[in-house]
Amino acid sequence: DEVVIIQNRDEKVKDLLHDLLSGAKSLSYSSLKNFAESPEMFIQYCLQERKQTDAMLFGTIVHCLVLEPMEFDKRYFVLDDAQIVSEIGGGNPRLTKVYKEWKALQIENNRGKEMVKPDIYRQAEAIANNVKNNRASRSILSRCNKYEVKLEWEFDNFKFKGIKDAEGKNCIMDLKTMKSAEPRKAQRDIIEMKYYLQAAMYLTGSTEKKPYY
Repeated sequence: DEVVIIQNRDEKVKDLLHDLLSGAKSLSYSSLKNFAESPEMFIQYCLQERKQTDAMLFGTIVHCLVLEPMEFDKRYFVLDDAQIVSEIGGGNPRLTKVYKEWKALQIENNRGKEMVKPDIYRQAEAIANNVKNNRASRSILSRCNKYEVKLEWEFDNFKFKGIKDAEGKNCIMDLKTMKSAEPRKAQRDIIEMKYYLQAAMYLTGSTEKKPYY
């Protein structure tokens, strides 16, 4: 008979601390940002107890459409149900058996991909196009020739890791979605989300110092 061992949370936390101190596990910007909120938030993040939010998913979609548009169809699929909804008709077509069977088939045919609602995709696509066509951001993007650049380094006996969104000969770039592009509001978001911490970490871990955008 198989024996299943379920590890309790205290044991998981002890193992987490052991792995961090021994160097078996690396710290990241996200883990330190959560620790700045509270040790409990840090533990939840490291033990993957926090679920992905709609805002987090939206950010990754924009990221993909701007930096790696050719990868979008490999990672996501847009659940465009306009036609099936029109065909079914009625007051609540999405509650019918026919619709549920259709949706289950779409998910099965796109196994391994993240489902995206059409309105979310259209909004993300509009933002991505604006970023690629805006004079200031286009200038920075044009300097980059490497994407999803993995980074690993040690600092004060701890191991760290990260991923630079994009990099070129004279720049490092990280792409963020914000509530507003108004300078003062954007500045508050940078401070609140501690993006300056990520910049400092990635510059510390990079062998070559470059302007960070």
